[in-house]
Amino acid sequence: MATEFLEEIHKLNVTDPAEMMDLAIEWVRKSFPDVESVSTETLQSWLEEKPEELLIFDIRKADEFEVSHLPGAIRIDPESNNIQEILQEHLQKEHEKQKHVVCYCTVGYRASLTAQSLNEFLSSERGQKLKPFLKIYNVIG
Repeated sequence: MATEFLEEIHKLNVTDPAEMMDLAIEWVRKSFPDVESVSTETLQSWLEEKPEELLIFDIRKADEFEVSHLPGAIRIDPESNNIQEILQEHLQKEHEKQKHVVCYCTVGYRASLTAQSLNEFLSSERGQKLKPFLKIYNVIG
């Protein structure tokens, strides 16, 4: 999929980084139409007003996470295939409390892929008991 995006950028002859980022964000939204997005401003507000309702997943490689990450973020390897177990592990102590599960990465692709996987898990038989208490998001911006 990323190859298609890069080809599109090349065809459009886009060189401005801000314009490239806007196109990347739009491409991610189109690629994951069932993943709800949240702005960085909204996330900042949640961090300030109700941090106890947040579960933040950083879907970047270890070296990216070490450079910087959001307070309280839990790093999830982008290649991980046990995201459901990680989610359940972090929610065991707080069963039946509303949580916003916020996934982020650099551009949004890896976070959207993870958010999509989490939504699929919540729709499965194993995830049904958690579904009423969780809302999954990808951070845009």
